[in-house]
Amino acid sequence: IKSINEIVMSVRETMTQQRSATQEITENINQASLGLKEINQNVSQTSEAAGQVASEISDVNESANEMSNSNAQLNQSAQELSKMAVQLKEKIEQFNV
Repeated sequence: IKSINEIVMSVRETMTQQRSATQEITENINQASLGLKEINQNVSQTSEAAGQVASEISDVNESANEMSNSNAQLNQSAQELSKMAVQLKEKIEQFNV
């Protein structure tokens, strides 16, 4: 009976140690889960920010294209104005003769 009692006590201690180890593992898993949730939130926020940046880049690109078109129109108008100035100068020279 004493031998069986010692075995039972040994089994009880082992089970207590296993219970403690299992609780520690469970706590570690819960902490890891919380960490993963934070990572997922950060990834989601980063993804959203990247989407906003991409949208803003698209807007800037569109504005640059509009400015380029306006610049081309301004250049064309300047060339036409220069031609008109030459023509006007020629007309004025006809009156000076």
